[in-house]
Amino acid sequence: MMFKRKDSHSQNCVLGINASILDEPNVIITDGNAAANDVYVGFFSPSPGLQCLDKKMVFARSWWSQNPYEMCRRRSAVCAEVLVWDHLSVSNITCVYVSCEESSDKIKSILVMNKIDPPVIINGKMFFQEA
Repeated sequence: MMFKRKDSHSQNCVLGINASILDEPNVIITDGNAAANDVYVGFFSPSPGLQCLDKKMVFARSWWSQNPYEMCRRRSAVCAEVLVWDHLSVSNITCVYVSCEESSDKIKSILVMNKIDPPVIINGKMFFQEA
């Protein structure tokens, strides 16, 4: 998703969420994009879900492979998700990641208007904006 949206990076942000939400009963881990209809996606409770994820594949910078089946597996792995049913309390937001200074200024004004104060972190790599 982030790669598909890389050209509109300044309009996006990623919320850093407290890992303690994994102890909540309304949380599910997926090993791929939960909305994908073209691949098999596993749905797990947090503990077994985290164990089945390959951290190296989830955080890979590229999913390219000459083997089309391997490439499909890699593309799916980078879309692993943590799903929280119903709602997530604002108090669980630990930080906000943005791609650039422009985004940082925008999100800071939104946070101030809503009386929320997590740190805003510029991380271009997360948004495929490597220098």
